[in-house]
Amino acid sequence: MASAHSSDNAQMPPAPWTRSNVLMDLELHGEWGFVKELIDAFLKDTASRIESMRKAASEADMTVLASCGHSLKGSALLMNAVPLVRLSAEIERCARLNRQRDYLSLIDCLDLALSEVCQAMTAYEQSLPQNQPA
Repeated sequence: MASAHSSDNAQMPPAPWTRSNVLMDLELHGEWGFVKELIDAFLKDTASRIESMRKAASEADMTVLASCGHSLKGSALLMNAVPLVRLSAEIERCARLNRQRDYLSLIDCLDLALSEVCQAMTAYEQSLPQNQPA
């Protein structure tokens, strides 16, 4: 008889980050150093974009806020950082609709999501082999 309870996996929240096809292709070719560079650049760039969003929000500059949301959405999509994609898309939408209460709380959520993605990417990065000199 089937249990009325759902499986443990159904209760698990989605992972904050899984490798993108781009990263898997680079790994396949042994380009671990480049994978690490991409991750580092993405995390640094994302933190900078979030700061730009905060500045734009504090100045009520919806054009810049929407543009930052759009840019982050694209880079997060390339890196398969789905929570960041979703939040950035929503920030972009709220900025275009001038929904201040919504985009301010979404930027806070974006900070938390970035922290989780950063932890996952850093753990993955540390698991990669070191490039050997030729």
